Amino acid sequence: MCSSDLVLFSVTSAAIPFSLYFAGLHYLDATRVIVTAALEPVFSVLIAALFLSESITAIQMFGMAIVLSATVLVQRPEPGAEAIPVEPIE
Repeated sequence: MCSSDLVLFSVTSAAIPFSLYFAGLHYLDATRVIVTAALEPVFSVLIAALFLSESITAIQMFGMAIVLSATVLVQRPEPGAEAIPVEPIE
């Protein structure tokens, strides 16, 4: 593996996700951001399947469906609760 591959790997696996995480903190509260970060393994499997021709098993699909469903359920507002605006960080 050459050094350019390592640089590409470090940027795509660390710099971009952390940048998006901190950008999300500008618009959402920390609890919602960390729950959304649980989607990282789901997208890792999907990207590996698309770009590296990895196969996805039925149990993996089931697990991804559970993670996606749980993320949607947690992100939904509570019934009757008022939305609390989050001020962007300047």
